[in-house]
Amino acid sequence: YKKGIQNKVADMLSRPPVVVASILLQHSSLAHVSYKEQYVNDVDFREVYEDLVSGKQVGEKYYHLHEGLLYHSGKLCIPENERVHMIREAHTSLISRHFGVSKTVAHLQKYCYWPRMHEHVNQYIKGCVLYATSKPSNRKLGLYTPLPIPTRPWESVSMDFLGGFPMTRKKHDYLYVVVDRFSKMCVLVPCTKQITSEGAAHLFFQFVWVHFRLPTSIISDQDSRFLGEFWSTLWGLMDTKLKKSTAFHPQTDGQIEVVNRTVVQLLGGYSNKHPKLWDEHLYYVQHAYNRALHSSTLNSPFETCYGYLPNSPLDIYYGHETIVNGASDSDKDKIFVQRIQQVHQYVHEQLEKSQDKYKARHDKHRTDHKFKVGDSVWLHISKEKLTGEGKKLKPIRYGPFQILEKIGNNAFWLDLPPYMQIYSVVNVENLRLYEPPMIFDHDDFNVMPSIDDFAPEYLDELQEDIILDRKLRTSRRGDIEYLCVGFKGMHPNKAKWMETRK
Repeated sequence: YKKGIQNKVADMLSRPPVVVASILLQHSSLAHVSYKEQYVNDVDFREVYEDLVSGKQVGEKYYHLHEGLLYHSGKLCIPENERVHMIREAHTSLISRHFGVSKTVAHLQKYCYWPRMHEHVNQYIKGCVLYATSKPSNRKLGLYTPLPIPTRPWESVSMDFLGGFPMTRKKHDYLYVVVDRFSKMCVLVPCTKQITSEGAAHLFFQFVWVHFRLPTSIISDQDSRFLGEFWSTLWGLMDTKLKKSTAFHPQTDGQIEVVNRTVVQLLGGYSNKHPKLWDEHLYYVQHAYNRALHSSTLNSPFETCYGYLPNSPLDIYYGHETIVNGASDSDKDKIFVQRIQQVHQYVHEQLEKSQDKYKARHDKHRTDHKFKVGDSVWLHISKEKLTGEGKKLKPIRYGPFQILEKIGNNAFWLDLPPYMQIYSVVNVENLRLYEPPMIFDHDDFNVMPSIDDFAPEYLDELQEDIILDRKLRTSRRGDIEYLCVGFKGMHPNKAKWMETRK
């Protein structure tokens, strides 16, 4: 036992609770004298303040005056002109560190009150540079916009390059993948990491065009310059003067990634004991994939393309017939034509159903965007593209950059500096609208992220278009000269090979 005068801690805790308002009044920053003058002209508080000052009965029972200041449920009412400063304090202080809207509002509501607080805080945080460049988005932008479904095999194809393979005896370490978007049939061709657009065109000509047909559209996430050179080379291989009309889409429809995953899994089964011989097992993988049932079409790619399944050793052993027995040759032809037409119709219907299911699943956690030409946006950039130390601590968005053109429904052409070495057509899910700050402070919080984070070595970028090298290549058209061209604003290592006539 201690006497009260000696037990100060217990004596203090046993005293009656102090009214919150009296605590707030100790902070001169919250109980500013100018508040009284601002209440008179404030849209939200003028009427109730004048009624309380004149002694009238106020309909709002939660309001009261204390030493000339207006309170709502024991919380100080903040006039309109002071609110942005309160938000700034609650959002940027060391104990807050740029939290989101909900946490900032919760912090403010402990001490003060004004109507539409959540709306005002949201507007302020949208313009916070540090928040916009460092905080991830919970909901992605851009609803799924499916590409038109082809009506027959090899009318539209997707192509991609798959890396990460060990170097083989034939010097292959990359895989060129081409997928027919209708039948889902794939063509797998080993290549090297250094493959150019010309090399890809030669492979396409040799392994796709020769066996199937010239597609009317090609889907790829390669940049426009690569696709342009690819198509020019392919057109030249066919030795024609006709105008190029194939449509290139700088995007992917998702199916190529599915094929890539399946191919890697199948290759692992064939090549796990001899990984450096993976390119010798591609024929087995391609045949197995094209023979198997596809989940989107509920048919095998081979049967969709040709109207029948390829014979296996079991088919030969048991004498399996793919055409109706007992029919005449003319009847067999009619039956075969009808069958392949039915297969194509069935596959098209299944693709529509599959596309609808994918769209519903894809859009479930996404919202549509409202970007337009002329808007300024933040660009999300993978930290793998950054250089220097401390990549993990650097911003996730850079900018702002202006939108120059809309490409399709979910892609935009941005005004990016050439030395950033980033393709200017960007998907909407990597963009965030730039909102000007409500307060233009000259502190660290409103400093735009430096684009120098990308590549200090690019400081020696080319000042003009220049020819760095040249070579001759023999073809059926004779010797063709190629130039290695470096473009203004780019590093010499990013130079492109192209025909002299271009």
